[in-house]
Amino acid sequence: LYDVHPFESASGTKCIVTETNSTVGVASTVLSNIKTGRYDVAVNYYDLAIGNSTWELFIDNQRVGTWKGDLEYKLGKAPTFYIDGQTATRITFKGVKVKKGSVLKIVGTPDGQEPAPVDYVSILPEGIVD
Repeated sequence: LYDVHPFESASGTKCIVTETNSTVGVASTVLSNIKTGRYDVAVNYYDLAIGNSTWELFIDNQRVGTWKGDLEYKLGKAPTFYIDGQTATRITFKGVKVKKGSVLKIVGTPDGQEPAPVDYVSILPEGIVD
């Protein structure tokens, strides 16, 4: 776990990161409090300007999607090197089939000095934005 500054830039004041800049990180959870159905799955993460980490999202070992932390080249914003509110961002995968008891897993591969930081995952009814 990594303490995010300022603290309000992360849920619970912390995010998860890889142990080192050369090790892959894996986080998983069992979705036991969800009804079987289709959902929009949103991953809140941090995209720093000191690397281009790659993430993969899986539900029950089926890859839902892959993305790269390269928004500093796409959004036209001043890049920053810190895990904070300026680097917080989100990707949403729509219409994902989820069953009660499914296992959600995120695999983060760091790049450069960016440790593949993840804040939280939202599982929302299709079309709902939180």
